[in-house]
Amino acid sequence: MKSVKKQSKIIALALVQIGFVFLATISSTYAWFTSTNKASVTVSNIIATSNEITYNLKYYKNNYNSSNEYHGYIEPGQYEENSTNIKTVTDYDTDFLSASNTHTDLSNMVPGARYTFALEVTTTFNDIDVALSLASFSNYFDNITTNLNYVLSGNDDTVTTRRVELSDAINLYVTSYDTSDTTTTSTVVANDFVTYPSSGRTGTGVINYTDKLDTDTKTNTTDNKGTVVDGSTTGEILYDDTNTELISTTFATGIKQIYFISIEFSNLDGTFYSESTPTSGEVVTGASYFKKDTTGNSNVYKYSHFEINSLKLYQK
Repeated sequence: MKSVKKQSKIIALALVQIGFVFLATISSTYAWFTSTNKASVTVSNIIATSNEITYNLKYYKNNYNSSNEYHGYIEPGQYEENSTNIKTVTDYDTDFLSASNTHTDLSNMVPGARYTFALEVTTTFNDIDVALSLASFSNYFDNITTNLNYVLSGNDDTVTTRRVELSDAINLYVTSYDTSDTTTTSTVVANDFVTYPSSGRTGTGVINYTDKLDTDTKTNTTDNKGTVVDGSTTGEILYDDTNTELISTTFATGIKQIYFISIEFSNLDGTFYSESTPTSGEVVTGASYFKKDTTGNSNVYKYSHFEINSLKLYQK
């Protein structure tokens, strides 16, 4: 998690609560794209916006394929450059559609899969800065007594009782478009964003969008290291009041801006783990122990879940 330590004074707060729930139920092998057990996502309600700041949430139509074999589209870095499999945006108005409960019920996610949304924002204020921040998120697990995947500490040899959290493998990308900008269009910006390869290709013409959710179970790099919620039947680890600013832009009265948001189950090797035998500490019977390993895989995330509890949309 890249945390923003400077906290801005909130003049007008619009709370956008979206629960992106990632349900990782993967096979014991790494046959991600053929497995019948894949990750799932649910996007819950958006609630409570101020009168001064209003929004409309849209989803990218390629979050879903026609046969519903899986939801989400595969990020472009998984394909060869210029592959016909790479999803694109040809017309913002037809490729991004108003989201309903049906369109926010996602499932069958695989590593490398991505979901993109467009948050259209307007305000009655003039010449103000509006920000979108990640306020709270949680990691969950199917069971608190079985399927215990613990991370190793120290030199990847010391027992802990910290379960590997799915947020390690979640990438969050954000960009914006001001509709008063005559030098480009919503379609061009959306296409640049959707076709951004988070892996595989670099160089001229490849736009770099920074992952805004950079967490690591072992090092706990976030300012808020997460709290195990007492009495939770899912072993919830809550990261509350994180206040991680995702984006901030300046608004003119009545001018719509679009915040494009992508949530991705990363297939980058920096999120991989491999099972390892600890040499220090008291081993829990039935538990498995894992270390970060670029030659490993994503199977450690089996039986784990991730949820964005709330996003804040507010005037700075």
